[in-house]
Amino acid sequence: MSVALAGLTFAIGLALRDRSVPSVLAWLGLVSYSVYLLHPLLLDLYDRIPLPAGHRPVSLQLAIASGFLAALLAVSAVTYYLAEAPMQRIGRRVTARLDARFDASAPRPVR
Repeated sequence: MSVALAGLTFAIGLALRDRSVPSVLAWLGLVSYSVYLLHPLLLDLYDRIPLPAGHRPVSLQLAIASGFLAALLAVSAVTYYLAEAPMQRIGRRVTARLDARFDASAPRPVR
């Protein structure tokens, strides 16, 4: 079943490859690694929140889930813009300098 769903996902992606991606989805793609890294920490904090035991109304559950999602996306955006994006820029600069110094396209002398 998982292989079929993965194949379906790739088929949909290929069918839609010429369409533009909505900006919200593109932004989610940018911060997705930060979400991946930070969600366990926020879940651990969530587990420490003292909530009434027993039956919780759906409205309370929706409010908690919405707050969690908002906090997760906010923290992930901050880590993306303050840590991930600057490190990517530095990596591109270092790579460009190394490529210029050790020109990979130039033929090397045979010894």
